[in-house]
Amino acid sequence: MNAIESLLKGNVSDLLDSIPDSEILKALQMKVSEETLRRIATKLPTNDSVLRLRFHCEKTFVWYIANRLSRVDLPIFKVVTPCDTRTGANYYIVWGQEPDGTEVVAFFRGTYGYGGMGPLQSAFVEKFFKMFEYRVEIRCGDYLLSLLRL
Repeated sequence: MNAIESLLKGNVSDLLDSIPDSEILKALQMKVSEETLRRIATKLPTNDSVLRLRFHCEKTFVWYIANRLSRVDLPIFKVVTPCDTRTGANYYIVWGQEPDGTEVVAFFRGTYGYGGMGPLQSAFVEKFFKMFEYRVEIRCGDYLLSLLRL
């Protein structure tokens, strides 16, 4: 894949090496109370029994996947929007289940192609997926609503 194709797929792989494995492991060992989790993850209103959580912090997102989900349904989806541009957003969507049987759709929005923290947040999430060998499939923005089960 050349550099242009790479950008069009929301690629942040050039940033993965800048994130030490220890930072991922440190995030997984965080202490997150129920109150804190409710404050930092937005629960989306629904008409069904599926819990939909939008995470605003990449570290809490990976913590939740590793520590709160008893099952992760593969593949995990990376949705790039808009498609075919040099800058945009990466949505990381995980389907799973909490220990009490609650079905969950958890997601985090990072960016690509911009300066600042957004691409590093995307790289942090992708490094976690790579370290723990989660299979990730890339989709275009047209899939976003259906993957969120909205």
